[in-house]
Amino acid sequence: SVEAPTDPKEAFTLSIDVNFLGTLNDDELEAAIAHELGHVWIFTHHPYLQTESLANQIAERVVARESLLQVYEKVWKALGTKGDLARFVAD
Repeated sequence: SVEAPTDPKEAFTLSIDVNFLGTLNDDELEAAIAHELGHVWIFTHHPYLQTESLANQIAERVVARESLLQVYEKVWKALGTKGDLARFVAD
């Protein structure tokens, strides 16, 4: 997750659960970080438009769609969530 600073002069905080981190390969870790940095980009440019889909669109500028799909599959499996990945990751 990403947390915005309370002081605009400070940095954003990016957090990844250590147990989840251990399940990611290098490509998936890169995709997860790119996704979270997508949230940072959105916040600094359009703070009221935060969506998972938009963060993924930003991430796909630098990582493969397949890596994002793999991250979502792992997150959803860990949470017991089911859904339509196409809603979150662009074609």
